[in-house]
Amino acid sequence: MAKDAVRVLITGAAGVVATTGVVEACTGVNIAVMVSGFPRKEGMERKDVMPKNVSIYKAQASALENMQLKTPR
Repeated sequence: MAKDAVRVLITGAAGVVATTGVVEACTGVNIAVMVSGFPRKEGMERKDVMPKNVSIYKAQASALENMQLKTPR
């Protein structure tokens, strides 16, 4: 539900693409707002999802580093 709400909010902005693909999301960007994370399931604590979240953010940061505009505006 939250993902759908975010998609509705951002797809109205010119040039914004809602995607789950990190390469698509980071290609040619000037600004990146990263909102993601593994959802906790019943019985999980924050420490249980930390390794999953680290891998998510690491993949995003790597794609951003490789796909960003080389000469930002």
